[in-house]
Amino acid sequence: MRLVALLGLSGSGLLWGEGLDVASLSLDELMKVEVTTPGKVPEAIRDTPASVYLIGREDIETFGYTTLTEVFENVPGFYNIDNYTGVSGNFGIRGYWNGRMQNSSVAILVNGVPQMRQDLFATRMEGLGVPVEAIDRIEVSRGPNSVIYGNGAFFGAINIITNGSYSDDQFSVSYGARGTTRAAGRWSEFGEDHHVIVNAGYSETDGYDHDLLELVGEDRRDWLSSYGVTPDNTSLAGRLEQRSEYFQLSAAWKQFYFELGLNDAEVESYSGLPAVDEGNRRSSEEARISAGVDVPLGDAFSLDTRLTYTSFYSAENYDALFPGFVGVNTRDFDNWELESLLTYSPSDDLRILGGVNLQRMQNFYEYTHVPAVGLLHESVVVDDRDIRSLFGQVSYQLSEPWSLVAGYRIEKMSGFDRFVYINEPVDTGTPLPSGAKGGFENGTPRVSLIYQPSESQVLKFMVGDATKIPNFSDPSFESERSRTSEINYSWSSENLHLSASLFHNSLSDLLIEALEIEPSGLVDTDLLRGGKVDTDGVEVLLIKDFSEGLRAEFGVTMQHSESMETPEGRLSYSPDFLGHAKLSYKRGDFSAAVLGRYVDDMLSFYNVDEEATPMFEDGYFGDPVDSYVVMDFNLRWEQVWEKLYLNFHLNNVFDTEIRYPSNPINGLLLNRGHIGPGRGLTIKAGIRF
Repeated sequence: MRLVALLGLSGSGLLWGEGLDVASLSLDELMKVEVTTPGKVPEAIRDTPASVYLIGREDIETFGYTTLTEVFENVPGFYNIDNYTGVSGNFGIRGYWNGRMQNSSVAILVNGVPQMRQDLFATRMEGLGVPVEAIDRIEVSRGPNSVIYGNGAFFGAINIITNGSYSDDQFSVSYGARGTTRAAGRWSEFGEDHHVIVNAGYSETDGYDHDLLELVGEDRRDWLSSYGVTPDNTSLAGRLEQRSEYFQLSAAWKQFYFELGLNDAEVESYSGLPAVDEGNRRSSEEARISAGVDVPLGDAFSLDTRLTYTSFYSAENYDALFPGFVGVNTRDFDNWELESLLTYSPSDDLRILGGVNLQRMQNFYEYTHVPAVGLLHESVVVDDRDIRSLFGQVSYQLSEPWSLVAGYRIEKMSGFDRFVYINEPVDTGTPLPSGAKGGFENGTPRVSLIYQPSESQVLKFMVGDATKIPNFSDPSFESERSRTSEINYSWSSENLHLSASLFHNSLSDLLIEALEIEPSGLVDTDLLRGGKVDTDGVEVLLIKDFSEGLRAEFGVTMQHSESMETPEGRLSYSPDFLGHAKLSYKRGDFSAAVLGRYVDDMLSFYNVDEEATPMFEDGYFGDPVDSYVVMDFNLRWEQVWEKLYLNFHLNNVFDTEIRYPSNPINGLLLNRGHIGPGRGLTIKAGIRF
């Protein structure tokens, strides 16, 4: 199956995984493929109360995607901003990007298991080491999904599925630009009532080797010496290295299922200050174990219950200011999540979902010691923190062309204490005065009206709310809120698919970063509440099959976001125009593909602190960045020799300079923005078993 965007369709569903040869389906047949991400139960894409975009295994192979980040960069309405703080992949969606926490406005799952870090309420890409060779498909559900997924699902949900009924055992190795090496393996066994799938991956890269002088404006280059940067030591080479190891076991027997995911990562990052020695290095270990049972209760009822345990540990050693700099931060915690979903389907016209979700984060401990900046042996202990949710959704066929989907979720975070100890033992010391944390309660509704006048047309009217609870914040902060209104129309024939969406997003009670410059030269950030952003936009997608094996896809997202905090009202990090194009050809064992994407110009961070504003031009932290067009090219040969395949992937064919707008998390220096990847060739060889 090629990359397909299907935005609202209906009819009998085609189950993905029951021997379905999706590569042979026409575009109108693909509209009937069943997905689980929008509502946690199988339903045809045309019947879902969301805009759904599918990425199949054949898409990944044909277009030669090498990482999850590369996959997401080519999803309509998505754009990436890399600020060198870890593995690249912090995505803006439909004009809004949150620089405080990576991917904190979308729910990301692997086989239905949430990957959000519960201490941050965000999903860092360094915790998503899933090799692309392991992926059967990815379901991208756009629109507010808080009714189904709860806290943080502002702009939708992404489900990375590696346990589909697609037996494709293989092993591959690749080598590419910036000293990047990857290896991936997959083994599976399927039976009548069971399956076992094992995926493993390893990757390492030298990272960017840009010179700081390319990132720092002339007005700030005099500051480099105060940060310990000498004229002969301005390169980032060897200071942004990354390594990742990933292991996954997925198994099912009858109604029982089990998931194990282990992610071990080591990344060097630019965090506030430039490294002057070997690099600022952070290692993390994350384990997720999930077990559940899906039990039918008679003809109309079913009960799906899953328990998930997460263990997390990270350690960061800082490198800054001078050789031999001492700085360390460690953090660890455990999290339990229990969810039970009851489904009642008495007829084809009615389905009722009811669910309960219970979460507890416990054993949280953080230690920080950076004597050069006066931070001495700081320990943070957090009480057990509970989040409880009740949610329900009703899908009802009103008449032959009309159907209604409505849902509601109540989510409550109980109060908890957060204790801070400075240069004192946790067991016997006295913590600093601290007020109560938590104490949030949110309600989120969702309503969709779906009109299907024919097998080829669908019109959807969708309105929904979403909320995001601040992590570890005082109850004086409100939850961040989003309301999305969208009208979506789609039309499909055997060889043509056209879809268009009009959307309005209203974000309120946003937390706003304000900068304060300390005497030491460090940047301290404060959070203010009350931010507001309004976005109006249109999204159009066209997919055309010209002949057997030849397909083209074109998409544009045009939007305008207004911020109440900037003088001109224009939102930082928000491109007004996004475009993408894909052309693929496949004949026998050979395939070729060309990809292109356009990202409009963007403004950098705007500081609302009037006292600090004079340090920045017109209050902006850095320079605006220009628009860019990037083209990629891919060639692939299956069965070059027996079961051996080869893939050649050329990124950024014309070596276009990509500039990402600067972000206060990188301190004061990088006001010219961060430079993205240039031209690079990746060669992969693999063998299928």
